[in-house]
Amino acid sequence: MYIEVVETIHSDTRPDKTVFRITDKGRAYFQKLLLDRFKEEVPLFHLMYNALVFAGKGEREKIAAILRERVTEAEHQVNPLLSDLLRAQGNRSPERIAI
Repeated sequence: MYIEVVETIHSDTRPDKTVFRITDKGRAYFQKLLLDRFKEEVPLFHLMYNALVFAGKGEREKIAAILRERVTEAEHQVNPLLSDLLRAQGNRSPERIAI
């Protein structure tokens, strides 16, 4: 079992409340599922990939500026998640992770 009953709290004014906890087997299964999601290879396709084929025919400075902006946006999405992960693991959080 992945969970087990810790206690049942009885009340005269409300229905009984059952408190559960995750078992060691449940924690191990959670870790497996979590790691499986990170390992999962999903086909990534973005319409920008089609445009990149023709990037050499476009205005390079404008295209480069747009791509730099996209990288910055990705960094802003990833950095807080990575910092939280490192903090949760007890590691010192870097101020910024460059992609």
